[in-house]
Amino acid sequence: MAAAVAEQHPDWGLGLSYQHSGPSFADMVSLTVSMSLPIFPSHRQGPKLSAERSRLRAAQDELIDIQRQHAAQLQSDWTSLQALTAQIDRLHDQELPLAQQKIDLLVGNYRAGKSEINTLLVARSERRQLLLRLIDQQAQRDRLAARLHYQYQYSVREMTP
Repeated sequence: MAAAVAEQHPDWGLGLSYQHSGPSFADMVSLTVSMSLPIFPSHRQGPKLSAERSRLRAAQDELIDIQRQHAAQLQSDWTSLQALTAQIDRLHDQELPLAQQKIDLLVGNYRAGKSEINTLLVARSERRQLLLRLIDQQAQRDRLAARLHYQYQYSVREMTP
């Protein structure tokens, strides 16, 4: 854009040269003065300038759009990270202890002869499924936290309130 603006103003140049032709000829010194005149600027320089301005506006609009997309992606990732953290906390603090209590009760009932081994095995299988789900969600959270860290240079610890 600066080049298009510069073309609207006259430019001038000055040159000096020396030529030694040989012993039988005289030496020559030449002085050159040049000046560019912006003739018909509305037809020549005006369209270039307006094209450069529109390219600049388009680039600025594209930059704003990209920044909005990145902000929306960051917000989405941050919300997902918070949701995964809440699910992990609920699994760890509520569901796993309840599953363990259920197993403990079924072990007592089985020892007393009040329940069958299949019920106990199903409860243990359910607890293992909860543990696998916990591990999977922790892996998802860690991948998301790493992406936030390396893509946006944020630390998850810095972003927590």
